[in-house]
Amino acid sequence: MIKNIFFIIPMYDTIGPRTIRFKSIIPELCKNNNLRIRILKLPINKSLSDYAINVEVPKHLQFTFLSNNWVQKVFSYISSVFILPDIKILLIKSFLKKIELEISTNTNITVIITRPFSFYLFGYFLKKKFPSIRTILDMGDPFYNNSADSKNYVYKKYFEAFCLKYYDDLIVTNELMKDFIVNTYKYPKENIHIIPQGGKKVKQAVERNENIKLNTSISLVYAGAFYKKLREPNNYLNAINEISEVSIKTTFIGVSKNWIEGYKNVVLIERVTNDIVYKYYDECDIILFFANQYGIQTSGKIYELLIVNKPLLIISNKDRFFLFEDYIKFPGVFLVENSKESIKRFFYEIKDTIVNCDRSMYQDKFSWENRSKLYEKVLLKKT
Repeated sequence: MIKNIFFIIPMYDTIGPRTIRFKSIIPELCKNNNLRIRILKLPINKSLSDYAINVEVPKHLQFTFLSNNWVQKVFSYISSVFILPDIKILLIKSFLKKIELEISTNTNITVIITRPFSFYLFGYFLKKKFPSIRTILDMGDPFYNNSADSKNYVYKKYFEAFCLKYYDDLIVTNELMKDFIVNTYKYPKENIHIIPQGGKKVKQAVERNENIKLNTSISLVYAGAFYKKLREPNNYLNAINEISEVSIKTTFIGVSKNWIEGYKNVVLIERVTNDIVYKYYDECDIILFFANQYGIQTSGKIYELLIVNKPLLIISNKDRFFLFEDYIKFPGVFLVENSKESIKRFFYEIKDTIVNCDRSMYQDKFSWENRSKLYEKVLLKKT
């Protein structure tokens, strides 16, 4: 029996981690003839469309387009204060008409909701009108206790608790998030499924020599974002500024220039597609990963980096080393404390060494193909 799956993904054409997640997983799901996929998405600004990720979408993948609402622009400035949880709550009524039409014309359907947080309310509205449909929330980050948001208002907890009651299943990216949902909202743990971020297989990985010689001139690449107090590069930048024995050049991709102004031997590249990011990875000596300093959120980019056969430097607070215990067993992965002296020591010790970083055997495990199989199990779960 064919299952109709309806994704509601308003940010489908941007280049953030959620976009990469669904643009990588959905084409794989479409290979299953028992799944009929449809997507509700918003068009994006022309300035962003130039950077949209190009994915070859199967012919039977059908798209449903909705026009963006002009009020989103009018109220963008005041939305964070007066419109809660976010401005896209103003779009829900018009969205519901389109979604209800989609649901009413299919005999069975599963609805998968993603961010923004206001869209969590779809579970409530849809369950009220169509009690038999199955609703799934792919959460990403939590609304309450979100590490990147310093305004952890209590109302967020009650809003999230109310919304989660109307979802049959939740999808989260790590064990910490699952434990948080179970302990905070008493949500049934058997209905919470862990599907981490993934990575793109590097075709040439097994064809080239993965023993990399690190000389006294080392280039590094970091692609991502920084957040005040949560994830900062200050200790790293101060460390490399004081090193004279090793020539260190660091390329930052998609980072606000405020973080690196005034530091030497740093290059800033604007936000680019993932394919271009991989080219920078391929050309550098070491890939950088900055871990969050606190919270239940862990960056899914770690899996993307583990697939690339290059030395990987993970910089983390010592009290969060436990999150990376499995990965430091992999060839070419280094875990260093987020302190100036520890980072300096790493570069002194690594220069003039040969690093084995052939992690080809882990590509299948962390690939998007594997993640899509986990997603498929959730969709085909017997209810």
